[in-house]
Amino acid sequence: MDGSYYWNEMIIHKCEAGSFWEFTFFCPGCKCGHGFKTSSWPMPSGLSEHQQRMFNENNWGWNGDFGKPTISPSLNVLREIGKNEKGEPVHETICHSHVISGEIQFLGDCKHELRSKTVPLEEF
Repeated sequence: MDGSYYWNEMIIHKCEAGSFWEFTFFCPGCKCGHGFKTSSWPMPSGLSEHQQRMFNENNWGWNGDFGKPTISPSLNVLREIGKNEKGEPVHETICHSHVISGEIQFLGDCKHELRSKTVPLEEF
C-alpha cells in the first residue's frame, strides 16, 4: 500500500533515511516512541563500533500494514545501566512487547504499569 503512512489512521511511521530506526510507533507504557528496522534498512554513518554491532544484530519482520502492524520477533527496549569490566555497556529491559494486528502485548519484564497487559496501539 504505497503512501499508506500518510493516512490519518497511521500507527507506524516511516523514518527518514539516515535514521537508526526505519519505523517508529508510540508506546503507551513508556509514553514515547519505539523503533524497529528490517534487514534492508541501510546503516547510518557515524555509529560507534558497539552501535554498529547492535544495528547489525537487530532486525524485525513486519507485515507492511501501517494501521494494524504485526512486528516479529518481540521488541525489547533496553536502558544502559553501567559498563562491564571491558568498558562495554550493560543494559536492563525497560519495555518488552509483541506487536500483533495493531495491538501491543506487554510482557512481564516491563518496568511500567502496562506490564502483562494488551492494549491497542495509538496514533502517533
